[in-house]
Amino acid sequence: MPNDLSAYGPRAYAYAKQGDRTRALADAKVAIKLKPSQIPLARVTDLGLRAKTYQILGQPKLALRDFREAIRIIPSRGIAYENLAWFFATCPQEGFRNGAEAVSAATKACELSHSKRSGCYDTLAAACAEVGDFDQAVKYEKQSLKDSSLAPKEREECEKRLALFQQRKPFGDEF
Repeated sequence: MPNDLSAYGPRAYAYAKQGDRTRALADAKVAIKLKPSQIPLARVTDLGLRAKTYQILGQPKLALRDFREAIRIIPSRGIAYENLAWFFATCPQEGFRNGAEAVSAATKACELSHSKRSGCYDTLAAACAEVGDFDQAVKYEKQSLKDSSLAPKEREECEKRLALFQQRKPFGDEF
């Protein structure tokens, strides 16, 4: 058991990315249980990590529940809307993609962050592509690429999505 309670959420996500379903779910559940409810920001962060873990593990209903709960706890947190928008724009499981919801949540994320996060533009681009508005998708993806602080891997992923949008194709996560 890690001494640092903040390690459970990120470790759960890492286990999920490695395909270790058992450890991922165990850590994700512990992360939520150990955080006192009086620390809403920590809880929202762990809910987001657990939701992403559930999504990677092919459990979109549980992911959606956690994304929505994070918004309920702190409705002014832009990243919570960004996570929900990404889910609706890119979810690989049938029946969960919803372009209109994605655009709405991504727009809200950009408003709450005052459009200062490149991730908001990237997510809004994916949402626009999901509803077939590829001109806007290209515009927003180019905006996200203007961020000089993007890590090389993030930049590469944004460039790949830009190429898809220029070909008038939406982006879908593959887990």
